[in-house]
Amino acid sequence: MAADRLTRVLGVPLPILRPRVTASAVGHLVKAGLLLYLGGEVEFPDVHPDQVAVLGRGRDLPALLDRHVPPGPDQAARRLGVRRVDFDHVVRLRWLSPVGSVDVDYKRQGGVTGVPLYVSRRTVVVT
Repeated sequence: MAADRLTRVLGVPLPILRPRVTASAVGHLVKAGLLLYLGGEVEFPDVHPDQVAVLGRGRDLPALLDRHVPPGPDQAARRLGVRRVDFDHVVRLRWLSPVGSVDVDYKRQGGVTGVPLYVSRRTVVVT
């Protein structure tokens, strides 16, 4: 329910490149301390509805989601400002490793696929 409320706050239709908020994203917001976990199932966490309303009224909801929800490889490459092929090379060289994964069900294209998730913070390396 919290994921649906936050998705509605982002606007309908959603802005380009903005995925809908999922239960997993709500779980990441709980881990970040932005929402209070009330218990229940791990996949569908119950959170305090008043906190969801306050979070939804804030203008920085897209920035909070970008900061606290790990993106997939396409989104991580876009946020870092590199081509996807270059991002794949960085992963292949093990300079960057996934922090988790989600299963996406492509019903018409072969079933369930695991998609790795990455931390999307920019790090400046001085050599």
